[in-house]
Amino acid sequence: MSVANRWQETTESGQKAFHDGKFVDALRVFSMALAYAEKDFGPQDPRVAASLNNLAEVYRAQNKHQDAEKHYKRALQILERALGVTHPFVIDSMRKLSGFYRVIDRPAQAELLLTRVLNMRERALGSWHADVAATLTELADLQCEQKRFDDAEQLFARALAVREKALGSDHPDIAETLIAYAGLHAARGKFTEALRVGRQALSIHEKALGENHTEVAADLMRLVEIFYAQQAFSEAEPVLRRAVDIRTAALGETDPDTVNSVKRLANTCRILDKADEAAALYRRAIAADEKRLGPESVDVADSMQQLAAIMNVPGRYSEAEPLYHHAVAIYEKTISLNHPGVITCLKELSQLYQATGKFEEAGEMDERCKAIISGQTKKPATDAAGATSAEAEKKNDSQ
Repeated sequence: MSVANRWQETTESGQKAFHDGKFVDALRVFSMALAYAEKDFGPQDPRVAASLNNLAEVYRAQNKHQDAEKHYKRALQILERALGVTHPFVIDSMRKLSGFYRVIDRPAQAELLLTRVLNMRERALGSWHADVAATLTELADLQCEQKRFDDAEQLFARALAVREKALGSDHPDIAETLIAYAGLHAARGKFTEALRVGRQALSIHEKALGENHTEVAADLMRLVEIFYAQQAFSEAEPVLRRAVDIRTAALGETDPDTVNSVKRLANTCRILDKADEAAALYRRAIAADEKRLGPESVDVADSMQQLAAIMNVPGRYSEAEPLYHHAVAIYEKTISLNHPGVITCLKELSQLYQATGKFEEAGEMDERCKAIISGQTKKPATDAAGATSAEAEKKNDSQ
């Protein structure tokens, strides 16, 4: 295997692990790719910067912000020295660092970088280039996040004008600006206008990309967010169903976007009192997350808690109880004894036990909640089947 292929194949393996949510594996593989790049191409090679950016993305996903920032900055420095400050790879690296600063709520630094990108693109490409419009859209979106709505609206209007002149009114990039513009209207509480602009973006993507494209599904999910902001759940439901169908067909059952759409549809069905369908959808999400992330994933526990809550009604208590216990076991093993999900499960278990006359077990759940809240948590003793001490004594008494 050539040195170039060694780095490329290792990088692709890391990207797959990252996409699958296997961040520990991704970190290990991307670190190998970085070592190969430094050894085979030299410490100032752009491929070293690419590996650093990949590692930064993993650290960002793990909320290791200092590590992420350090890697983003080093990557940017290498690219600036190797390629020059106006090179597209440098601009892309700046945008990644800016996006990171947005996520960790450092908007001033994010805006400074985006302004640099805008100035560089205007000098290199001219004021009416499509890439200039893309940066204007990003800046407007950032200002919208800071509630600088008037400034954002001016930038959105300019971005739309540039893109329409450069690309035509039906180009998919027009939809990108319209999507952000719809977010501005929603943030201002102008939901009718937000829906109108959001549907305009959807129509452009449907014509340009096809009605079953994943970007169409993303547009549909944005419309769902606007419906949710209005608590218009009946209107959200059919839009969600279409998004789920598109993502399932295009991405597969276990893709994170598919699973998240399924969970949102499950929640919508629950709100609309469609309990059986909501339960079926949460089971579908649990199966997908177990396959993709493993049976002890926090995502699995979250969905189990939601499913248990649906079952926590007369006639279905026996289905809810083991789900709560299973979710608690995952939280305690994977995250901590004090995870908020543990408190939620214990409180709802207490309600279940009170409803079924198991007052001793209810009291034990209440005591565990108090211990967590007071910071005096101790892991409860369990028997081989996972029952707590009170449950085990009850079982023994009945034998």
